[in-house]
Amino acid sequence: MAESSAWTQLRELRNLIIGHPIETGAGESSKRAFVTRDRLESESFDYQVWQPGVEKTFFKHAEHSALYKDYKLEAASHLSEIVSILSRLPDDIRC
Repeated sequence: MAESSAWTQLRELRNLIIGHPIETGAGESSKRAFVTRDRLESESFDYQVWQPGVEKTFFKHAEHSALYKDYKLEAASHLSEIVSILSRLPDDIRC
């Protein structure tokens, strides 16, 4: 399976950790995540995931600084494409 875009990964992490709603999915696919201060670092953090029907919680690691860097590169690439397309439009269409 191909890895999703950095934008999608960042959004999914945000929605799981602090998004609306914190509880995602329904039934067995539902998850809740908890971040504690002792797991926070400037470049990354660990978070605990709880899922109904699973006997144990588990920890995951998020490299948010690297993910944000990838997101910015991805966004810059998309914006560059847009500028390139817009620059080829006739002057009377551009405003």
